[in-house]
Amino acid sequence: MLDFDITRCSRKCSATGRTILPGEDVYSVLLQDGRDIVRRDYAANAWEGPPEACLGWWATQIPKPPNEAQKMAPPEVLVGLFDQLSQTDQKAELRFILALLLIRKKLLKEEASIQESASNHWRLKCPMNETVYELESMRITASQASRLQEELVDLLYGGVPLDADASNDTDEVLEPTPEDDSEVA
Repeated sequence: MLDFDITRCSRKCSATGRTILPGEDVYSVLLQDGRDIVRRDYAANAWEGPPEACLGWWATQIPKPPNEAQKMAPPEVLVGLFDQLSQTDQKAELRFILALLLIRKKLLKEEASIQESASNHWRLKCPMNETVYELESMRITASQASRLQEELVDLLYGGVPLDADASNDTDEVLEPTPEDDSEVA
């Protein structure tokens, strides 16, 4: 088998010299130039079909750059939201998910785990503001975690006020379904 060193797409139209932009269709051909195999790229509007002497040709599209991932809210905002959630008994599950995120980002540190008769509590400390929090440990299913993550994103990026209760799901009892048997501790 013969190996050929074929160059990548030049992103320049061989016919017009124009730069081919991301998302545009491009036609590429392979031609023999003496002992070498060369590639030529053509913008769709300059493509007149493959040359007679081409070894092969194909059509593709210049890839678009990936969307930038949404940047995480600054630590002060995350801790501020956790503080706000700590002052109410509502949205305890949301507070728990946010606490897990803050622990992972090292914005909260576990000082103690307290086991009482029916429940477990964590004593967490925030190094940023030296505040100590008590947090009840909860069992959250995968579907609950997904719903809570969406709610958290809405609060942080969607401008939804914390006390907005459009769905009034704080009284809703969530039963795990058979596909929800994986739990987040």
